[in-house]
Amino acid sequence: MTVCLAPLLNNTTGPTHIFFARTSEEGAPTITNHEEAASMATIISIAAKVALLLTKKGKQVTLADLDIGGADIHILFGLMNPPLMLTDCLNRRVERLEDIAQTLPVHSGLTLIPGTGDTLGTANMPYAKKKQLIRHLKNLQAEVVIVDIGAGTSYLAVDFFLIADHHVTVATPDPTSVLDLYRFIKLATICRVLSSFLAREAMADASADRDFSSVEEVLD
Repeated sequence: MTVCLAPLLNNTTGPTHIFFARTSEEGAPTITNHEEAASMATIISIAAKVALLLTKKGKQVTLADLDIGGADIHILFGLMNPPLMLTDCLNRRVERLEDIAQTLPVHSGLTLIPGTGDTLGTANMPYAKKKQLIRHLKNLQAEVVIVDIGAGTSYLAVDFFLIADHHVTVATPDPTSVLDLYRFIKLATICRVLSSFLAREAMADASADRDFSSVEEVLD
């Protein structure tokens, strides 16, 4: 089971996404999503609390911080300067994502994967490294993987969102929250449809040339 959390906008009112999932019969994670509007601090707190709650239920949980370039969830667990971070895996200083996971003795059953450092290279991750990271995530040996992903509608945020298999979205009544949520869902849906029959380069060209207003326009 995989859980991901993602703020849509880098402010205190932007919507966030929480993705819940279960392990498939083959062992690969099957992901479901839940989205709600909350502050950045609340998002991080929710990710940590969901991880702790599932740990108390007896699950083996891995909490990974994919807020690329702005990772800070490790601070909630008292790890001010983790010895290894996501950057070490992306730059192949370690071979597996599990190699940077930090055990938390106070919370039995929970491991933490600290996010990237503040570097331009990780904030602007190449496509090959993004695919490498997604592959590592799917291969994590845990009953539950919780992922806190970064803000915005970049390809990184959308692609991390789309590794989910089941999506549940929630917004506050605030009009800006509802609008931002709608825009993100529309973009993610269009990207999912395009990716089903176009190669990556063709999909990028198609999405760059047109502002689709509906899935029907994509199919046309």
